[in-house]
Amino acid sequence: MAKMNKNYNDGVAYIYEEKVKKSSFQAKENCKTLDDLKFIIKLNFEEMSKRQQDVMFAESLGNSLSMKIRTPLKDCVKNRHKAIINSYLYNISYIDPNKKNNDLYIYLEGVGEIVE
Repeated sequence: MAKMNKNYNDGVAYIYEEKVKKSSFQAKENCKTLDDLKFIIKLNFEEMSKRQQDVMFAESLGNSLSMKIRTPLKDCVKNRHKAIINSYLYNISYIDPNKKNNDLYIYLEGVGEIVE
């Protein structure tokens, strides 16, 4: 059986960890610029279709599903991380590693434009 070539050529996702910043009254502040984030890894991705079951699953977690992407499997990507694609910030709401195929499926929830 021939091995299927994978194409991660739909774009590049930059994965970041949020730096903990607190306001003057100790409330956590939201990310607004790249200065609020610590770079983790750059991943090429393939955009996947959002199946109805994916949307329902994300909603069951209390999230919306803005985009679903497939990347090469990397252990450094975590649910608490953020992704930036085309200057748009996303929360990583769920990761689904497929070790058999060496893929990582990432569910993204849109947050907003990021100031670079």
